[in-house]
Amino acid sequence: MISLQKLSISAAGALLLGLSAGNANAVIVGDNNTANCYPFSCGASDGLTIYQQIYDSTAFSDPISFGSISFFKGLVNPFGGGLMDSATYKVSFSTTSKAIGGLNTNYLDNIGADNTEFGQFNLSGSMPDVLTLTGNTFNYKPLVGNLLMTVEVLGLTETGGYQSFFQADSTGLKTGRLFGHNDYTGKDSYGLVTQFNEAKTVPDPTSVPEPTSTLALLGLAALGTGSISKRKQQQKATVRA
Repeated sequence: MISLQKLSISAAGALLLGLSAGNANAVIVGDNNTANCYPFSCGASDGLTIYQQIYDSTAFSDPISFGSISFFKGLVNPFGGGLMDSATYKVSFSTTSKAIGGLNTNYLDNIGADNTEFGQFNLSGSMPDVLTLTGNTFNYKPLVGNLLMTVEVLGLTETGGYQSFFQADSTGLKTGRLFGHNDYTGKDSYGLVTQFNEAKTVPDPTSVPEPTSTLALLGLAALGTGSISKRKQQQKATVRA
């Protein structure tokens, strides 16, 4: 994040700075109307090895680049301590051509060509109010297809199954899930409510800027440059990271 301190700049320069600033935000997909414990709470306890969750492209208004994701505590068994499974979770993201509710039981068939490993996370202990996983940045363009998260469950060391449940959406409108192991694969609409953090608008290479807008900005920049050059002894612009 850029912090602006003691900033003195012309009106045209300020306009250009505002247009170039990052449009950082967060995108939440899913409505909290139920709870489930896959994949981080009772998936490993049930022998789960694969979990996939699909997110509808219409939940994203623009192309985004995210470097962390968050899940939210739902229900906790007060007699069990609210533990998650102790295991390693390998998380990947890709763009998929599959529709919501249309995931193939052969999970490999759902994964897109741009599949990118987000990270491997060792989870254990009590479920936090917000579970945030920070990994490699994934650039997602909703016009290309739906977003798919693939989680491989590895190295189970301790089970804490059915002690803690995350917020989930059962409507099947914006998200859905697939889960399984060697002997069984199932799918339903109970996807986790997911927040994509620090999402930033990514320029769409297919869009063409309007010439009039470009010329207007150039004109403002020129005016600002001339104004600053005349007063460069009196004014300074300071930007600190």
